[in-house]
Amino acid sequence: MMNLLENQPPPQVFLNSNFSALIQAANEQSGFAMPNALVTPRYGAMPQRQRTAGTYPSYPAFQPFQLFVEYEQSVPRISIRIAEAVKSSRRILDLPENWDEEGSPAYSDETWERATQFVLKNAIGQRRDSGVWVAPPKITPGPDGSIDVRWKTPTRSVLINFPHAEQEPVQFFGSDGDVETIKGNLDLTSPNQWILVWLMR
Repeated sequence: MMNLLENQPPPQVFLNSNFSALIQAANEQSGFAMPNALVTPRYGAMPQRQRTAGTYPSYPAFQPFQLFVEYEQSVPRISIRIAEAVKSSRRILDLPENWDEEGSPAYSDETWERATQFVLKNAIGQRRDSGVWVAPPKITPGPDGSIDVRWKTPTRSVLINFPHAEQEPVQFFGSDGDVETIKGNLDLTSPNQWILVWLMR
């Protein structure tokens, strides 16, 4: 038990609504290997009352601290590769008006936040349910101030377009390059992890 106390694990990042903090923490932990388990133990020490040799003849009983382990229910970290993809996509916000010389508008923080929060939320959900991280998507500028998120595997791909106007529908199109295609609109207020399940089949 004393060895466990001495070999402290790397800091943990727990899922919450602040995705910017997740990305920052993931970058700070880039030197650490990602855990294989879906839930990661957090180690700590709990002070105990002083004990005497007469009451506790065994050596461990003399220790002033007792090791305890707490398990978090959420997936504790975001994939470093996905975090880097999200961070690098922020360069889209630096594009000025008419950046493509075809009259395209600049991109808003709100559109970027909708797209990247969708990526992070569903990637974490896929990791929690399947035990593996999905490959990072390409997050690129789309037409008319929209942002495209494209996931691809060796056999399937899916493109999701997040429009500039929040009231406009988020559209998707997926294909296996041969027979099967899917398309439609996504409701961002509902779980949409099914689209990654389809992608990774």
